[in-house]
Amino acid sequence: MFQKINFIFGLAMIFLYLGAGLFFLFGSEYLDMNETFRVAFGLIVLLYGIFRGYKAFLHFRESKETGEEES
Repeated sequence: MFQKINFIFGLAMIFLYLGAGLFFLFGSEYLDMNETFRVAFGLIVLLYGIFRGYKAFLHFRESKETGEEES
């Protein structure tokens, strides 16, 4: 039960980071920020979302290979 909730929360956070990164990169008309800082921060957040997605994929693949079942 908790593994399923943890998995769903992890996916939600991945999409949140990816969305926030894209918003910072392409949402210049909504943000009153220095352009260099906005792009750098957007790239960092976007790359972190990709990293979290990769780590979640590895964890999911490892749990399927070892036969762990979510109940």
